[in-house]
Amino acid sequence: MSNPNTHEKPLDVVIKTRGKDLYTYMHLQRDLLRHSRLRGRVYVIVHPDDLAAYEKVVDDNFTLTTMTRVLKVFGYDKDLPDTWGTQQIIKLLASGIVSNEQYLVVDANTLINYDFDETHFYRGGHFIYAINDTTDDEWEGQARQFLNLSPEGVLYGFRSTNQVFIKSNVFALVEYLEKLYGRNVVETLDSQPEAWTEFKLYGYFCRCILKGGGHFYQPSGDVTSVNKIKVPHVPSYVAWIKFRRPLMVKVYKHRPTHEISDEEYEDFVAQIKGAY
Repeated sequence: MSNPNTHEKPLDVVIKTRGKDLYTYMHLQRDLLRHSRLRGRVYVIVHPDDLAAYEKVVDDNFTLTTMTRVLKVFGYDKDLPDTWGTQQIIKLLASGIVSNEQYLVVDANTLINYDFDETHFYRGGHFIYAINDTTDDEWEGQARQFLNLSPEGVLYGFRSTNQVFIKSNVFALVEYLEKLYGRNVVETLDSQPEAWTEFKLYGYFCRCILKGGGHFYQPSGDVTSVNKIKVPHVPSYVAWIKFRRPLMVKVYKHRPTHEISDEEYEDFVAQIKGAY
């Protein structure tokens, strides 16, 4: 997987996954082994209940660990249910276990479609943090409010998936939240009633409180998400992929209301891969 390069800031990869995502995770693992030229390490984080299943398949080059280990770094020793909300907590707090100062959070249903290294995410001496995604404006306002910023302030449209976090920024965010709410950061994040998402929260903290946080903010077309059920004409979608050539395509195999079969998923993935 690794290819020795000379980038000054090695980038780790963090994948928070679950038992029901094992099928799509296997595609992501194959893609990383084939295409990643990053200097950093890959961390796969699961709930303890899913550890046995992932121990059978996670590549020896990757580091498999549990939510429990991540949480203990931040002084939390209770069991945390594995939900959509708690996954976001783990992605942020993975900063406590990664080796390098920066890490790319990648969802387990991501396809990676060509070779890449740190330079893909790097501009002007800083790691890119993607903006101008206006699909989740409600989460933007709620993240601002959570940070005690005016919810009516500027909405930057921080992309809600597959972004680079800087470890020192996350630790500063933890310190800020614990001081603001007067309790352990895990308890604070887990008790927040409004949806905020890890990428919105981190983005607003860095941009508005840290005044940049060492990121280069720009729109980026290197990630797209697709729910095949909502694709009216697959050949047209594949033609669009061929034209845009995003590095990463998130393919939803299951959603709250439906799930596509393994065969349908494999056929759709093959068509996407064929566009490259």
